[in-house]
Amino acid sequence: MKSTCIKPKTAFTLIEMCVVMALLAIMMMIVGAILVGVMQLEGAEAGLRNRNLSIAALSNQFRNDVRASSKVEIIKTENDKGTKLKLESLLGEEIIYTYEKDQFLRRSSQGGQRLLSFSILENVVFNLNEIGQLVEFKLLEKGVYPKSPVRTFSFRAALNGDRK
Repeated sequence: MKSTCIKPKTAFTLIEMCVVMALLAIMMMIVGAILVGVMQLEGAEAGLRNRNLSIAALSNQFRNDVRASSKVEIIKTENDKGTKLKLESLLGEEIIYTYEKDQFLRRSSQGGQRLLSFSILENVVFNLNEIGQLVEFKLLEKGVYPKSPVRTFSFRAALNGDRK
């Protein structure tokens, strides 16, 4: 007779399988949390980029309007929350900049145009220098997050090409 050797089968025990599955689950949770955080940061960055582009477009529009104007008037609003800026172009067209209900608006004879719509704008101020040739426009922006700083945007333009 031949003697038969029975070799033991090499396999994982149930405990080993449970430990490996638990480690894989922990690793997947960590990777998932990292991916969610990265996606949130990208979304916040895109929102900030869009807001900065909107503010840059607003500043260009404002400077172009002021440079094409011959007369400027700053009007206090009735609720005393801000001011309106009234520009009169060389052709007699009136352009009015105002901030109301969390929207910064530009109105002209072609119609109204919403330039910014942010609930984080805290204040909008228009100033005119002593000789009435330089118009300044300031936006005060509240911080989005509790510890984020308040930012001030300031744009200046001169009337009728009297650039300084």
